[in-house]
Amino acid sequence: MKVLYIVILLIITLPLKAQEVTINGNAATYKGDTLYLHGFTDYLSFTPEIIASALVDEKGDFMFRFTSANTRQVYISLEVFKGFMFVEPGGNYTIILPQKQIKNTEDQLNPFFKQIEFNFSFISLNDNSLNKLTNSFDKQYSKAVGTILNQGALAKTGKRKTDSIINNIEQNFKDSDNEYFNDYKYYYYGMLQFMGYKHNKEDLLNEFFKNKPVKYNNISYMLFFDEVFSGFFTLPSSLLPIKNIYSSIYDKSYYQLYKTIQMSKLFTDNQLIELVILKGLKDAYYSESFEKEPIIAVLDSFILSTKNPDFLRIAENLRTNFTKLVTGYTAPPFMLPKPNGKMLKSTDFIGKFLYIQFFNPLSYTSQQQMEVLKTLKQRIPENFEIVTIFVSKNKADLNKYLEQHPDYNWNFVFYDNNNQLLTDYKVKAYPMYYLVNPDGKLILNPAPSPTEDIEVKYILLYNDWKTQQIRNQNKNKGIGTN
Repeated sequence: MKVLYIVILLIITLPLKAQEVTINGNAATYKGDTLYLHGFTDYLSFTPEIIASALVDEKGDFMFRFTSANTRQVYISLEVFKGFMFVEPGGNYTIILPQKQIKNTEDQLNPFFKQIEFNFSFISLNDNSLNKLTNSFDKQYSKAVGTILNQGALAKTGKRKTDSIINNIEQNFKDSDNEYFNDYKYYYYGMLQFMGYKHNKEDLLNEFFKNKPVKYNNISYMLFFDEVFSGFFTLPSSLLPIKNIYSSIYDKSYYQLYKTIQMSKLFTDNQLIELVILKGLKDAYYSESFEKEPIIAVLDSFILSTKNPDFLRIAENLRTNFTKLVTGYTAPPFMLPKPNGKMLKSTDFIGKFLYIQFFNPLSYTSQQQMEVLKTLKQRIPENFEIVTIFVSKNKADLNKYLEQHPDYNWNFVFYDNNNQLLTDYKVKAYPMYYLVNPDGKLILNPAPSPTEDIEVKYILLYNDWKTQQIRNQNKNKGIGTN
């Protein structure tokens, strides 16, 4: 009997097996394009990842194939549009893409351009399917949010109206047996109550989070969690001793921080405590209340301590976000196609200084600086590499540009519609420049342009680096450097 119990326990605790998912459709206006399917690695850092790609063939047909062990939200980023949907393990979906629209010249030069977001329409999808349910629910939820925010939130009136709105919505969805959707609506109902009348966080914690599974793979759970625990480490509260939170972080003690939260009777589950810590560190980092370095140190301890692989991924993503574009930390990596189709990686330049240029051929300033950049390359060849990241509609533009300028003999790559890279480097205009040292660490952000004093600054940095290399070599040999 004991053996049978152990076997059953192992079965229910094993991770779900990944199953194939397919997404297909026909979109003649995208013929010849490569489409990319994205998702978020988690719903706290919202770090995007490419899940699959699909070529639109001559007939306009395309298909994504990938595996997934969990229900998750995915999206396809198009020129002007960004379409969202949910996928379930083993799912097969036929979607409808909007007619292709190309950004105008002004939008192409605008790094702050925002795509129009929408939920995909489907062919032959059951009314009880997750996407049909969430699409229908989202419309009613959005209307409810508008009603609640417009009415104000005065105690009893807010409660009566809010609960009535929730009951009316629930009448349309009460028969659903989809577990993900039932959680999805439950936590969005919690959000409506929070906006309408339930402002006591302790009540919310007791009702929605205490002694309940931590559903970090459900986007509505995480959005509600994010709202309820907003500013948890920085705002005065009866739930946590803020003074102890501050001292734990400034002592760089993850253990002390964990014990401080654990002392509250509201937090009895290890997973919930860890998620609260991750959320708290994220908000603290972006607040004015804390220095950055101790937060990163506590996060490093979290990474070494956690036993949860999903939380480890969240922590690593947060650390990457915290240190992104901070001088002295690793520069955001890239792997992009060269004109000949071969891939060029940022790690290919380890051991050399790397001068990165984000270039758009529609920018007059970008074009002006190219001849100066050519001269710069000729003047300081030692240990100095240039990569021009060519931001344009398609790779053919890069090939054509280089045919017109055969004397530009440094590294060119196509940005490959990788808008996340533009976000990572916070590209605000064209051109923009960065300097990375031989260890892959960012040292100038932004770096001076070729028409400014980059050559002088580089020579100073190079000499400092060379001196440090000699010191390190002498130290390894036991030779004094005084």
